[in-house]
Amino acid sequence: MGLLFSGVILPVSVAVQLAALFLFPSDRFTNMDSFEYLALSRSISTDHQYSAPSGLNGYQSFQGESPTVMRQPGYPVLLAVFYWLCGQHLLCIQILQVAFNCLSLTFLFLTVRGTDEKDNPWVLLFPALYVPWLVLSSMILAESLFTALLWASVYLLSGALRTGKMKFHLLLGLTLGAGVLVKPVGVVMAVLSLACLFAVNRKMLKVSLTGLTVLLVLMPWALRNMEAVHRLTIFPTTSGYNLWIASRPIGSEWWDESEEFREATGDWDHYYIDGEACRDFRHTAMGRFRNDGILTVAGRALARTVIGWTRFPGTGDLSGWNAEYLFMTAIRITMLVFSAVGFFRLQMKHRWLLILPAVALSFALPVTKGLTRYLLPASPGIALLAGQGVLSLIRRRT
Repeated sequence: MGLLFSGVILPVSVAVQLAALFLFPSDRFTNMDSFEYLALSRSISTDHQYSAPSGLNGYQSFQGESPTVMRQPGYPVLLAVFYWLCGQHLLCIQILQVAFNCLSLTFLFLTVRGTDEKDNPWVLLFPALYVPWLVLSSMILAESLFTALLWASVYLLSGALRTGKMKFHLLLGLTLGAGVLVKPVGVVMAVLSLACLFAVNRKMLKVSLTGLTVLLVLMPWALRNMEAVHRLTIFPTTSGYNLWIASRPIGSEWWDESEEFREATGDWDHYYIDGEACRDFRHTAMGRFRNDGILTVAGRALARTVIGWTRFPGTGDLSGWNAEYLFMTAIRITMLVFSAVGFFRLQMKHRWLLILPAVALSFALPVTKGLTRYLLPASPGIALLAGQGVLSLIRRRT
């Protein structure tokens, strides 16, 4: 089983990812998030501080925020080492991200290795060939790093549940804390993991030590923010903007065409996720939440969650009643149906571990501008379950 994974499945996945690196030009992957990560990492590399320079993303009127809490520090620190210190060669960070995706597959393999399904190694071909997730290794985005930490957490959680050994609990705490330092939604994964640990094993001491380890990982960042921006927080200043996105009716005009957006940024006199914009966006969002009422807010959140899960990754620009969009949506829904079949057919103790990342990341959907990308770190588990569903039905028919 291990030989099949390491000798066939993993090399096939590497080949697909390397093909994506060389088939797609690097400028195809530049976007606002990429520029923000590069700007922050350059500040770490050249100025030895965590700040955002003026002219970020080409908006020359923007006055730099120094110090800043614009993004979580995990990925900018990685870029500072593997992009700026490596001579600004994009291929260095891309190869590293291919390795992160391989780690994700490896942790997924280790998690399901003890199942009774003799076809189990082959179902790993589905996540190994799931292009929307694999192509992330080509982009200057935090998803590949976060995905590796996410599935490392799933594996360590399964080990803690299976053996109860303290090493799994402590490593789980370290990994969950590191995940929060890459993506703030990692907090949801940490809370769910601790809750599952306690619900299954009922070992309060070990669960407490795991939670304490998470806090110890996060403490330096929180203390830095207290000193630098006078707020004891582990969250970035994207929170105000995200709340504002969540408060807007679905189908509203594009984000930077809104009058509220221009007011919050002073018509780009300051950046849309800096501290001042965060306060302005949060004030606007909270006022709209109060006016709309809880039912409207909950309905909007549910609608965005459903849209996020039923839309095929990368088809946001195709939205509408056109053949290509409908075809891709049908593929996505079919995959989810097979995933549900595979979930119930898979002979694995604690099989819910494979959908735990999907549950955690769903909490990000109501408060994000781009829906599908934020679910991609959960894709390895969903694709594996879809593969299990397909193979189960084939076996049943034959």
